[in-house]
Amino acid sequence: MKKLIVTIALLFELFCSPTHLSASAFKFSQDDSIHFFLMRGLTRESGHWGRNFEDSLMQVFPNARVSFLDIPGSGIYHKKKANMSVNGLMQVIRADQNENIQESSGRNILVATSLGGMVATEWIKSYPDDFNALVMLSASFCNICTFNERAQPDARRQATKVIFLRNVKKRERLLVKINSNDTASYDEILNHWVAIQKKRPMRRRNILRQTIAGLRYEFTGELPNVPLLILGSKKDRLVSPTCIEKVHKRFGGQLNWHPTSGHGIPIDDPMWIINSIRKWGDNLGSELNV
Repeated sequence: MKKLIVTIALLFELFCSPTHLSASAFKFSQDDSIHFFLMRGLTRESGHWGRNFEDSLMQVFPNARVSFLDIPGSGIYHKKKANMSVNGLMQVIRADQNENIQESSGRNILVATSLGGMVATEWIKSYPDDFNALVMLSASFCNICTFNERAQPDARRQATKVIFLRNVKKRERLLVKINSNDTASYDEILNHWVAIQKKRPMRRRNILRQTIAGLRYEFTGELPNVPLLILGSKKDRLVSPTCIEKVHKRFGGQLNWHPTSGHGIPIDDPMWIINSIRKWGDNLGSELNV
């Protein structure tokens, strides 16, 4: 009888104790209910995550679902006139994705870069039940950072030229140099980006309209209490690291730094992003339960 009582007590501790759901026991990458929604930034679209990003993501998260989101004016919306407000951009995407979001049976995690990060904060603030966590890369906000922190002078002068360049290859070459610090891969990246533009060309007026939306967007209010991971690079030549630190101070969450990447971390080091998400998720433990 004594042995039976001890056995029952051990089983109760194993299955009923709160420590059974602790972060150390939680393996984020093995969770079969995760649904990633990936959104790029200014002038970029789903194809700019890189040809291997989804494959690499699925290697680390083999049971996850993945959906790519485009900002109006680019990608699947390249023929659509881009709204000049972040809220307007967000409303178009949400209307098209609402069924996909609602059908997801697991944890919806929004991963967004640059302008996409602004769209993401507006989205989560406006519709807090749509996503259960946010990963924000290299995003800046006009009422949080200074103008020079959001677009450092040297990079800003180059970025301004993008709006006026008619030649697609010259424009994309300039964007590669602004976004990437991986000089050895410039030609490969350029060829891939030119191919994207041939399939889904982005109009110069939409580049301007997206730029205006991002420049004037101010985040007001507070983000819902969702887990937040902020990723930035110490060597970002467009957005100052000081800006990312201010964003972190404003929103909270966890901040991770890449030591060498450019503004476009998804093209310079996609595996660093994926592994950062995995480690962050494991540490969250059961906080991501819905």
